[in-house]
Amino acid sequence: MRKLFLSIIILILFINQRALKAQDAHFSQFYAAPIVMNPAFTGVKNGKVRVAGAYRRQWESISVPFQTFTLSADYNLFSDGKIGDNLMGLGVVLVNDIAGQSQLRRTGVQMNLGYSQNMGVQGNYISIGFQGGVTQEALNIDNLVFESQFDGESFNASNFSGEMYENNRIWNYQFSAGMAWTYSKDRNNNYFLGISAHQLNRPNRSFLMDSEDLLHIRYALFGGFEKRIHSFVSIAPRVMVMKQGPHSEYIFGSYFKMHLSEPKAVNNTSLSLGVLYRWKDAFVPIVRFDYGAYGFGLSYDVNISKLTKASQSRGGAEITFIYRGNNSNSYNAPIPCPSF
Repeated sequence: MRKLFLSIIILILFINQRALKAQDAHFSQFYAAPIVMNPAFTGVKNGKVRVAGAYRRQWESISVPFQTFTLSADYNLFSDGKIGDNLMGLGVVLVNDIAGQSQLRRTGVQMNLGYSQNMGVQGNYISIGFQGGVTQEALNIDNLVFESQFDGESFNASNFSGEMYENNRIWNYQFSAGMAWTYSKDRNNNYFLGISAHQLNRPNRSFLMDSEDLLHIRYALFGGFEKRIHSFVSIAPRVMVMKQGPHSEYIFGSYFKMHLSEPKAVNNTSLSLGVLYRWKDAFVPIVRFDYGAYGFGLSYDVNISKLTKASQSRGGAEITFIYRGNNSNSYNAPIPCPSF
């Protein structure tokens, strides 16, 4: 009974359009999807192509799982030096998010454009980027529950909810922008910092007739660095601050990368272990394996918030992968960039 009650609370918090403004999906391994977090990182890489993906599944112990999948790819237009040491990239971002029992589904396609200006030192860039696209949101209205459907003793689905839905699908357009700074001496010593603002046009996400639910602008600041502190060990701190309307998220931590190959090997191989902390919410153990152009990450949110009694500390599992094509693992790359 307690689990049912908590499930209803969560559904109201995440789904009821009148009770709470919407919030974007998020990832613990935020650094593994750089052009999703900030369009200014589009094209900031060695070589031509980068493909990254992430899948997250959470709150399975409380309700129907919340699932998020994202796939992104960006292409460096002028890595051959046609615009000097500057960079320009095009990218595409696909996002599919399914929230709980109502099956509130958000599917979006965004296009990115990024430009990076060299600051007179090899590997030192100031970047700007823009993102725009379309998102469809849909929900299964029959799965929603409302206060008016409780008769004081039990739930009666036949009771009129009092909610007038115009339709169960809506479309909106979104526009985002960002700036970033990166400096890379080589593939083992690099720094990055970026700030972005998403949904600058504040699209209306209400399913209700004659109602408005404007999505808050989401501001995100994230950065980090990787520095080799021993011949076979690097440290890689990461931090992110995100603000969207009344919602805030702070996550920080680090992982240690153990290099399993020689420093100048063609196919750099490494194993990384670390922990992130999401403020007042979760500890996130992380393991990552990189081989050559490929990287794979696995993390799990250990919930420590007020939902612990219901969640039994089980937050969510997350899997990430990345492919960095063409010269991205050369020790002395023509244009050194962070490898993320």
